[in-house]
Amino acid sequence: MIEWNVHDPSGQEAAAGMWDSHIRLYSQCPPGSVNSACQAAFLGIHLTSGSSAYLEGAWVWTADHDLDTSGSSEISIFTGRGILSESHGPVWLIGICALVNAQNRCIGLAQTETSYYQPSPAAPAPYSTASTYNDPTFSSSISIGRPGECTFSLRTTSSYLNYSQDGLTTNACQAQIFNVDSVSNVIGYSASTIGTIWVGRSSNNADGFQETFTAWSE
Repeated sequence: MIEWNVHDPSGQEAAAGMWDSHIRLYSQCPPGSVNSACQAAFLGIHLTSGSSAYLEGAWVWTADHDLDTSGSSEISIFTGRGILSESHGPVWLIGICALVNAQNRCIGLAQTETSYYQPSPAAPAPYSTASTYNDPTFSSSISIGRPGECTFSLRTTSSYLNYSQDGLTTNACQAQIFNVDSVSNVIGYSASTIGTIWVGRSSNNADGFQETFTAWSE
C-alpha cells in the first residue's frame, strides 16, 4: 500500500513523519473460507533501509470484523504482511511495530494480534514466503533482531484458534509470542500477553487473563 523512502533532513529528527493515519483492508468475505478474492494486499507499509520515520497513531488493520454492519460480523481477509521496517533509523513507532533487520528505534504503545482464522489456514497461507522481504520461516529459531531496540508498553494478543476462544480457558492459544534472539540488544518495559503459554520464552506464566512483565533486557 505504502513504500516509505524519505529520510529526515540533517539536524531535523522526526521531520519525516505520519500522524493519525488509518489503512483498513476490508472486503465482504465470510469467516472460514479461503478465497483468492479476499487477498487484500501484499504489504501494508514498507520502511526501506535508507529511510527514517516518526509514525504515531498509524493503524494498518487487516479487518477481522465487518464494522459497517450492525452486528460487526466476523470476516476472513488476508494480507501477506502488515508493516515491514528495514530502516537503519532513527525510527520512532508510537502505536505500531514490525521489524526486520532494523536498528536504532524506539517503540511505544505497540499492540499486535494474531489472526483470528489461524491455524486454518496456517501461516504463511494463502501467501508464499519471499526472501526479498525477510519473511520468517515460522520455526522456533527465527532470528530477526538487530542492535538498539527499545519497546514501551507492548501488548500482544492471541485469543482465537480458527475463530474459537476456547484456548483462553487454559491460556494456550499460542506457545510464545514475544521472542528475542541471543544476538539482539533489546530492552522491553510493560509488556503484556494474552492467550499464550509463556510471556517470554524462558518462563511459564500461564495465570490470569493478561500476563505482564515490568522490565526485561537482553
